[in-house]
Amino acid sequence: MYRGPSQSSYTMVNDQQFPAPHGRNVPRYPSTAAHRSGGNRCAKCYCFCYCCVFILLLLLAAGAAAAFVIINPNLPKYTITELTSNAFNFTKDFKLHARFVVKVKADNPNKYIGIVYGKDSSVDLLFRDGRSNFVKLCSGKIPDFTQPSNNVTTMKIDLKGDLTKGDFSSSASVFMDKVNSNKIPLVVAVKAPVSLVFAGKEIKHKVQIGANCSMDVNTLTPGKGLKMSDMIYDSATINFYPK
Repeated sequence: MYRGPSQSSYTMVNDQQFPAPHGRNVPRYPSTAAHRSGGNRCAKCYCFCYCCVFILLLLLAAGAAAAFVIINPNLPKYTITELTSNAFNFTKDFKLHARFVVKVKADNPNKYIGIVYGKDSSVDLLFRDGRSNFVKLCSGKIPDFTQPSNNVTTMKIDLKGDLTKGDFSSSASVFMDKVNSNKIPLVVAVKAPVSLVFAGKEIKHKVQIGANCSMDVNTLTPGKGLKMSDMIYDSATINFYPK
């Protein structure tokens, strides 16, 4: 007698017994979400560092600007107060023997900066012939000294020169004509290597200060009352050189 299908010996397996979608193997690479989280942390760290550097640069710039305003550095001013002829002998064969004394007033207007005048300075008396040519008639040197801040010092400088016709080049005849006209165009050129003193300490850098004064004088003959006129000063210049 047929009794129908026998009771199955199979049972349902719980779905939880099956492995996860990846199977039993762990993924080889981290998930995209974790990677993005690490990248965000690095970006925030870089941003923070850049902000710190930027703020530091701003503070340094502000400090430098404040120091510049407080110190207020200014170039010294030079004025020719007197020019005296002690000897002037210009012969027909264009030989010149000249001795002059020039007084230069140096004004240091800086409140916190002193000036140390060193060696290798020069003060030249030049003749300009109107054609952008210059002839050095005589020259001298600024004495070595230290000028304190907020100080005015007048320097008396001896100028000496002995020239021949070759030194005048093509300007010899022009120079003779100007001497006879009682209106002689001259230039006093000052160049001085200096170092600066700040807060009692000398800054050991090579600095050259220069200034020119153009003028006309009525005579170069000693004892005839040399007078200067039409004086024009160039602004003082300063050049920095490495140590």
